[in-house]
Amino acid sequence: MRTLAIVTGALLVTACGHDSTALNGGADFFDDFGDGTAARWTTDAGSWSVAKGQYLGGSTQASGCQGLGPNQSLIRDLPARDVDLQLDMTSLTGVDKGVILRSAGPENQLELNFRAERPGAFPADLVVQEIANCARTFHVPEFAVLIPHQVGQTVHVRIRLIGSQLTVWMDGATVLDHAFPFAERTGQVGVAVQGVTAFDNVSARVLTN
Repeated sequence: MRTLAIVTGALLVTACGHDSTALNGGADFFDDFGDGTAARWTTDAGSWSVAKGQYLGGSTQASGCQGLGPNQSLIRDLPARDVDLQLDMTSLTGVDKGVILRSAGPENQLELNFRAERPGAFPADLVVQEIANCARTFHVPEFAVLIPHQVGQTVHVRIRLIGSQLTVWMDGATVLDHAFPFAERTGQVGVAVQGVTAFDNVSARVLTN
């Protein structure tokens, strides 16, 4: 049974978790990596490649801050303050799968970490943190929002950020809908890794840039 935490409002979600505003039609950005390249992405650090139609990221560099960076890859030329984003993610080694929002670089950005279960240790959870001048603020602390899934299991995630309101769906279920005191900024959108993660079907619609 899925645990829903900090859900403050009901939103219409389709049964499979996909929305008509994203996934190619009507999106400002869509990449399924079917051409074997990641031409519209730019990396800070980490090992990044396209294999079998997926974007594979592996961490190679220790963070100089308290966040997921610099092992991240950002969509080039897509600044967004408010965004509606969808993607598929699979933890291959390690448990951390990061989505980056409003990034001005690893030292200043919003980070959502979709962590897979560590069997016998910790449950799968969603962490929302903000990095400001390399200092981290937890907006959603560890284990406050449980999102049961395993290493090797692909999850479909939709994220909508409008001002201070952050709504997150996973596999069609609303797991987070809450207003947070985020710092006001516009920045890039992307993904981040600790361990090795596969990303696919990345779709973004800029609501405010």
